[in-house]
Amino acid sequence: MENKKIVYFDKNIFSILKNEYKSGNTNNFNKIINSKNKFLYVYSMAHIFDLQNDKTNKKEEDFEFMSQIVDSNYLYYFEQEERFCIDHNIKITDKYKKAENFDDMFKQMDLDYIDSVSNPFIIQHNKYIENKKLYNEDRKILSSFLKIMMI
Repeated sequence: MENKKIVYFDKNIFSILKNEYKSGNTNNFNKIINSKNKFLYVYSMAHIFDLQNDKTNKKEEDFEFMSQIVDSNYLYYFEQEERFCIDHNIKITDKYKKAENFDDMFKQMDLDYIDSVSNPFIIQHNKYIENKKLYNEDRKILSSFLKIMMI
């Protein structure tokens, strides 16, 4: 495989792209599809967990749309080697069907051993747990920023 730049879109970016596409504005979608020779678009467990939380009946539609962009490019962290890897053969629908439920996993986690002072992810995650409004505002800001960057 040639040396492509890896692109990771948040679920909100996929939602924006899908809404644009459905409304007839296919410019951004077409730019992405036409750039696949330069960029490798990936998905991760975060997308799967977001879709688990989606209470609508549009999951299949989301899978189909996302798959057009990410193909079967699954990004994951390989702990033994402490690096990110990409498996090019895992369809998003297959990963979704086999995935453990995030809420169940999170309930089983023991976060007491983590030093939250030195772990910015845990600090931010705890802020989001305590303040759903902050979480939604941050997601909107990130989404707006990424939308502007795509223009």
